[in-house]
Amino acid sequence: LYTAQIRDTENPLVPLPIQYSDYAQWQRDWLQGDVLDKQLGYWKKQLSNLPVVHGLPLDYPRPALQSFKGASIVHQLPGDLYTALQQLAKRHDATFFMLMNAAFASFVGRYSGETDIVIGSPIANREQSELAPLIGLFINNLVLRSDLSGDPSFVDLLAQCKERTLEAQEHQQAPFSKLVDELQPARNLSHSPLFQIMLILQNPQVEALNLPGVNTKQLNTSVSFAQYDL
Repeated sequence: LYTAQIRDTENPLVPLPIQYSDYAQWQRDWLQGDVLDKQLGYWKKQLSNLPVVHGLPLDYPRPALQSFKGASIVHQLPGDLYTALQQLAKRHDATFFMLMNAAFASFVGRYSGETDIVIGSPIANREQSELAPLIGLFINNLVLRSDLSGDPSFVDLLAQCKERTLEAQEHQQAPFSKLVDELQPARNLSHSPLFQIMLILQNPQVEALNLPGVNTKQLNTSVSFAQYDL
């Protein structure tokens, strides 16, 4: 588009087959009746007796009203460790995200002393190929629950995270807001409902820009996972 603009040529992009409004209408028509009941039924069963709030020790008392003020801590994994983690996930037929979820759940469990670990994670929610080129917010939040009771081995925990991640993805169309309405969790202005910790894995495949008359430089990025106490 940049090249076409400065060279005064036609828009090179192929016209989109659908628009965001088409997706919104499809979701409204599809997500009702038995389909909606099946989606919500899974989450109601999976998230029954959910902990109200995580038990991680905090530096300061939790404020009565969450402010979203925070800080960032950056830690970069050595390349050989990152490669070893990828190989470990591959050996157990799991994705890198599933491995990170298991590792993060284990980490949270150790420092909180809890065995019922609840972590939220955003999902692109673009299951249909027609949605790939669309600009718009399709993201939905998934609630991933890990059971650390019985002190499972990491391999067993990874298998559990793999199974529950796949199940969550199969039921990703249930809007998070609808889920909160259905489950009616205890509400408190000091923390978010259902989960207060998020795991976000960003693995962008960024190609170098080749623009006429412009030199570009990619900023340093890294694959990371982080914990947020909202």
